Amino acid sequence: MNFNLLDLVFFALTFIFVLTAFFRGLVKEIFALLNWIMALTLSYLLTPYLSDFLAKYFDSKVALDIALRSIIFIAIFIITAFATSGLRKSLKEKIPDIFDRSLGVLFGFAKTLLIFGFAYSLYFNLYGFVLGGKLKNSAMKTPEWLQEAKSYSLIKLSGETIDPLVKKFFDAISANLNRVIPNSKELLDQKIDDVIQEKIQENAVEEIGKALQDSGYNKKDIEKMNRLIEIIDK
Repeated sequence: MNFNLLDLVFFALTFIFVLTAFFRGLVKEIFALLNWIMALTLSYLLTPYLSDFLAKYFDSKVALDIALRSIIFIAIFIITAFATSGLRKSLKEKIPDIFDRSLGVLFGFAKTLLIFGFAYSLYFNLYGFVLGGKLKNSAMKTPEWLQEAKSYSLIKLSGETIDPLVKKFFDAISANLNRVIPNSKELLDQKIDDVIQEKIQENAVEEIGKALQDSGYNKKDIEKMNRLIEIIDK
């Protein structure tokens, strides 16, 4: 039985995660996962509101959005970690150590499948995101090195399970980018409207000037009227 590089990475990370979860226990692993989920969720929900509020103080909306997401994520992660530390210790003391460690081993294996499943789904969804549309997984050819991996069936099962969540993640990113990055078609339409409006104003000034000249006003009066038109136009 031959193992490729993906199998070696899969088995190595599985060993590391399982060993870590064994020493940390299920309770610590669960609370760590909840901290990540809480930080990611709140950073996703709060960023649009803060970004709109602070947008007038920054030139780049994209940079502001990225900075806010990072700051909110780190802040929420630290706050929830400290806030739940007491409850975590209390639960850990109530659960027998042998059960805590044994269940931690199972959680470590599940976390490995979750990470590789996310990477699998990410691979197939990334193309659709880059191309500006959704690309069905069936329309893409699975790489040979992935198909030949002995761990492929497990990774594929995990990836297909969490694929709906990953698609929602990319949909959220796409919607957020559309919010902070102006659409090129909208910019072009706005530019065309500005040029047309400018030409209309220029033609209006010329028509008024001609009308004044035909009306019998002297040169000085016409110049005054032109200045008045320019002031009103500004």
